Amino acid sequence: MRYARDSFLKYLASRFPPTGGPTGTKILSDPEDELSANNLSVTFLSTAPRVEMNASLQEMVVSLDIMADGTEGETATHHAFTLASSVDAALSGGWIKKQDWSNPAAPRDLKTFVSWRPWGGWRRVPEPDERYAHLNRTISLTYLSEKV
Repeated sequence: MRYARDSFLKYLASRFPPTGGPTGTKILSDPEDELSANNLSVTFLSTAPRVEMNASLQEMVVSLDIMADGTEGETATHHAFTLASSVDAALSGGWIKKQDWSNPAAPRDLKTFVSWRPWGGWRRVPEPDERYAHLNRTISLTYLSEKV
């Protein structure tokens, strides 16, 4: 599970570099506090066998959240959907290599893959502060579990 999570987060981070990416979007993993504006928050919710008869094939439920504020000349809602479009473009490939990121300078290829499947489109989450817009999307990651 750790390698699947790390590989997915590293993949997203490569698509949204802190500087030079879409409006400097950062990838935040399992945020404990409030969502921060103009970033993508990735929350890993649950893991279970994908197929009961093959316990090594795992499925992990992941929540993606965008909290956006308005910028000069752009409403918060428009900005949120612009960021969501960038996330959709990053997720359009459908799979990545699963790697061991213990040494970030030289990740080791584990010869398996992580794939994802969306549960639907982005949903607006009611936000009491009108200066912000909140979007959420749920996806499933599917991967072969690591040997312990």
